[in-house]
Amino acid sequence: MRHDERKLIGHYFTTVAIVLLAMFSSAPGQDAPGNKKPRSLSDYQSRTLKEILALKPDADDLGDRDGEIVTTRDVLPSRVNLSYGGSIRLLPGSKKEVIRQWARRYAGSMEHYTEPYQTEMLFIENGVRYWLATPKGFAFFKREPKKGTRWNIYLIRLGATVKEDNYDWTLLVESVK
Repeated sequence: MRHDERKLIGHYFTTVAIVLLAMFSSAPGQDAPGNKKPRSLSDYQSRTLKEILALKPDADDLGDRDGEIVTTRDVLPSRVNLSYGGSIRLLPGSKKEVIRQWARRYAGSMEHYTEPYQTEMLFIENGVRYWLATPKGFAFFKREPKKGTRWNIYLIRLGATVKEDNYDWTLLVESVK
């Protein structure tokens, strides 16, 4: 093998190594698809829904072309203590769209979020009513929960529909304890 052929092959392998290194290395906590790790209960910070809903989007959160939906990179994994309000309804189309856009941008697997989350349940915190996106049926419960039952709800904040400076946040229940 000639010297210039060896040099070319060496350059090729160096380039491939650099590309592979760039593909498989990333900063911890980065939100790129493929770098996901399941959240553990310790990832959820104790908050109130009032605190979560009062937070505005970060500067790097993405909005749609019309400025009607914003999706959040930081999903604020939160643990809130709530009472079940006794009602379940179909998830509104606007919240389905928030889930779809967030899953497309950040989740890597849209079906994991868009398929099961078709309903929302009413929860109450300090007398205020909140509708939270929940999986179809009673995925967290063996049967329909009783009105007034209190739980620790583990949820994430995906994004919001935006009207002027008002945000209607979509909160997704991931677990109940």
